[in-house]
Amino acid sequence: MQNKSLNYDPSIFDHASIEGAKEIVLTTESGISTQTRWDTETPWLLNLIGKHIIKPSGLVVDYGCGVGRLAGPLVDQGYSVIGVDASSSMRQHATNLIASERFMAMTPATLEQLVGIGIKADFVLAIWVLQHCFDLDAEVGRIYKTLNKGGIVGVADMRHRAVPTNQGWCDDGRDVKETLSRFFMPIQQYPYNPPSAPKGLQGSAYVAFFQKNR
Repeated sequence: MQNKSLNYDPSIFDHASIEGAKEIVLTTESGISTQTRWDTETPWLLNLIGKHIIKPSGLVVDYGCGVGRLAGPLVDQGYSVIGVDASSSMRQHATNLIASERFMAMTPATLEQLVGIGIKADFVLAIWVLQHCFDLDAEVGRIYKTLNKGGIVGVADMRHRAVPTNQGWCDDGRDVKETLSRFFMPIQQYPYNPPSAPKGLQGSAYVAFFQKNR
């Protein structure tokens, strides 16, 4: 973002109520409600994720976990999940929603500390996250350091960026997939077409999986 009057403003992701937070995670689009999207898009994503998780007993990091929409079902399936979110309210909602000793919510800085002492993941999720990050290279670099060699990162994003600023959403022209491809080997991409997904998303969003091979 070249405009010096633009400032990164992630406060849009903070919400005191769980229902309000859910509406931030999955916005109502084209008349399709947050709850309908939650009920139809979540199992579709989990099915794709299940095809690419290499180690059934491995550690999963849900990067930008929000309220725990995906982390919760993965915990229910027996995975240990670290939910990472910069928003303190999202972390609290996720902790309240997922009452399990196999789940822990933390800040990106705390994740870095864990990685620094040798705790790494076999699978990282970043669902509707990287399109909103201010410093894309730094966030992808953190994910890279978080993964064991051979680990998988799964992302879902729009084809354009939407960075929250003091002047609204900003598209800085960065390409999330191109950035990921500089760190990881692309292994599979899918069109975003779950049942009942808003038509606008079906044409402008994708799910992709990458592997750390070095």
